[in-house]
Amino acid sequence: MERGAFGKLLGKLPKAITWFYGMLAVIIGRVIFRADALSAAAQYVQSMFDFSNIGLTTALANMNIFTLGALILGVIFSAPVLPFIKGKYGKNTESEKAGFIYQVASWVSIIGCLGLLVLSIIFMTGLGFNPFLYFRF
Repeated sequence: MERGAFGKLLGKLPKAITWFYGMLAVIIGRVIFRADALSAAAQYVQSMFDFSNIGLTTALANMNIFTLGALILGVIFSAPVLPFIKGKYGKNTESEKAGFIYQVASWVSIIGCLGLLVLSIIFMTGLGFNPFLYFRF
């Protein structure tokens, strides 16, 4: 589809719109791949884009401390916090304090990534993770 005229149209659009199109294609493709039947996939996609009963009460009803913590951390670290710190207190600065802050930010980045890896493995094994992706087929 992207190799034809639609691809040429996508090439002319702003980068944000092409990114949105790509993410939409990936998400819907994942739903189709994971669903047991095509009717279940259609129902799931329909519920993904049904914004009729969205409200604060619905969001708060599904909120627990883990979800709230993940939401807060996601909002904070979706912004380029560590690159900002590294840019502001990079290796080119003269003061010793700036170099120390740069080193701390680098180590926090490394330890944070390793911590997320370990946490992901713990959650996957604890929730009955099946490593065989095509086991159902």
